[in-house]
Amino acid sequence: MKKNAVLGTSTSWDEQWKLLFKNYQHDLRHGYYIKSIFASKKASILEIGAGSFRDTAFLNRAGYICHGIDFSDESVSLAKMEFPDIKDRFHRMNALDLEFADKSFDISFSNGFIGLFDEITIHSLIREQIRVTKEYVVLTVHNGHNEQFSNYFEEKKKEDPLFDITFFKKREIQSLFEAHGLNVKIIPVGKQKRHWEDWLIKKDMAHPVLMKLCFKISGKLALHRSERLLCIARVKEL
Repeated sequence: MKKNAVLGTSTSWDEQWKLLFKNYQHDLRHGYYIKSIFASKKASILEIGAGSFRDTAFLNRAGYICHGIDFSDESVSLAKMEFPDIKDRFHRMNALDLEFADKSFDISFSNGFIGLFDEITIHSLIREQIRVTKEYVVLTVHNGHNEQFSNYFEEKKKEDPLFDITFFKKREIQSLFEAHGLNVKIIPVGKQKRHWEDWLIKKDMAHPVLMKLCFKISGKLALHRSERLLCIARVKEL
């Protein structure tokens, strides 16, 4: 199920989050991406594999009703202490067996999460995510078109299991979603050079119109140098 046995239990992640939780609070880019794409939707949102819960907290501050889940007791406990005003929106759950009814959320997303798993488990995760989602399923993955970034992770994972992450190319993501009857829009995000969206965020100028313009440019020009691919599929009503 887990690609890396060292990180395959909630206990091992508990130990990691004791070390990483505070540092991970500072990068809010993904929360801004979600807010910009779904700017007109004051929607209910679920973050899966939330870890630091930074994006869950950010989206709640932005006016959304956002819940986050993780299977690490430590990460959930730390999040409740860090954000006590919304502690009821942080949950300890298994992403393969979510304790929510069908179609509980308008939007669901994860960031870098599915890259920790083997292909069979990834399909099970997507299936469960679709089950609890009314409108949009979002998966953000590490960008397999960025060879420099991928090679960096290959070297780092020899000493640090946190870097043992699968990188995906567009066609692979398209195949994953097609297997579940969904079409997907793929947006390269998180630039190593020419940080268009990230520059707007840093300057506190991340207006949705400007961000969406950057996303449009990114889709044409930045595929091979973006850190991640933000993948959006609309759930079809059966």
